[in-house]
Amino acid sequence: AIAAGILIKGPIILMVIATIIFVICVLQKSSRLFLHLRPLAGLLITMLCVAPWLISITIKSNGAFWLESIGKDMLSKVASGQESHGLPPGAHLGLLFILFLPAIVPLFHGLRYGWRTRQDRITQFLLAWIIPTWLIFEFTPTKLPHYTLPTYPAIALLAAIAISKVNWSARNVRLCFAVPIALALALNIKFLGIIGPNLPEFWLAKDLRQTLVARDMADQPLAIVGYAEPSAVFLNGTKTQLLASGGEGAGALQSGAI
Repeated sequence: AIAAGILIKGPIILMVIATIIFVICVLQKSSRLFLHLRPLAGLLITMLCVAPWLISITIKSNGAFWLESIGKDMLSKVASGQESHGLPPGAHLGLLFILFLPAIVPLFHGLRYGWRTRQDRITQFLLAWIIPTWLIFEFTPTKLPHYTLPTYPAIALLAAIAISKVNWSARNVRLCFAVPIALALALNIKFLGIIGPNLPEFWLAKDLRQTLVARDMADQPLAIVGYAEPSAVFLNGTKTQLLASGGEGAGALQSGAI
């Protein structure tokens, strides 16, 4: 699972897991949890899973992948708001009440339950999962709605535990489930049925491929500078070069690339 997370979204999953383990160890005043997880074996298995991809993309991109993904993408988002996505701390908290629809009432139950039972081991684990990661993303200048999604399973579990302890009446059922679900269905129907189908498709690598095919240039070697999206290689062939600088691009043009 960790290897899959790294391949899909980079090192973010490592940050989430590391903060959980750190907080639990601090609360328990012991490192037994970390040792019981067999970190060396886990690290070895993870590296065996991710190494083929990392080695391949490093060779294929001449190292540009690391410069773009780590240096220019991830670290630049930590340093300042990128791509017009800079928002102040608290933005993710505001989005929570939209993204957690239709379970808003269970969410409030979960938040209250989490505070009341913060000494419970299960609650501590869930809070260790939620709070550190959430704070990191809140104080990261660049914000997108999906950044805090790794914490949502823990929030949902906390809400589920909380509502399982509620004495349900017909009114509570309507308030917690019927009304929010009806609202969420209405919003989804509107988006999926009306707005979604009318949104233009945006996939730069695919558009590039279609342009090359239309101009009868699909079989020529391609050099791309400043855009290290792996799908560009998948769609345009293994002759595609993902380069890091204009100088490398100029050299590729001289060698016959387009």
